[in-house]
Amino acid sequence: MTERSWPRQLDPDGYTALPLPLWCCLLLLSRCYWLVLMALASRAQSADLLALFYPDPQQLYLALVLALPAALCWLASAYRHRAGHRIYHWLWRQGWWLALLSASSELGLQLWALWQQGWRCDAPQVLMVLVGAWCLGYLLLTPDLRQRFTVLHPDPTLLPPP
Repeated sequence: MTERSWPRQLDPDGYTALPLPLWCCLLLLSRCYWLVLMALASRAQSADLLALFYPDPQQLYLALVLALPAALCWLASAYRHRAGHRIYHWLWRQGWWLALLSASSELGLQLWALWQQGWRCDAPQVLMVLVGAWCLGYLLLTPDLRQRFTVLHPDPTLLPPP
């Protein structure tokens, strides 16, 4: 990261701000957890909602396991600058690797499912492959993204005047 662009990438508290595509990437990779939360919120239709997206319960369990690294990274992002949360700081420092693991396993699972079906696919499967490829490409090809996964204390000299 260059010195010139550094102050623009700070949040109001002086910490490094996370880019919006990173938030989108983490939310897309952990989407099965959001689906489970929505199913739990709608008591009567929870089984129907889960069956709509995951007809086979084994697919849901596999998706929950593969999305766990991204969900942990998303959870740690909320505590990355708070003092006294050592486990969250450690998780955040490993966050790039966690998100990379989740994105590559997601893409691998989608490609394996397509291979099992003889490369016959429908629109939702193509969309999931594109989501996995975009997340993996974003994590690998974005410059300076790995620097966001550090716990930095703000430098008061870089903060804008009050």
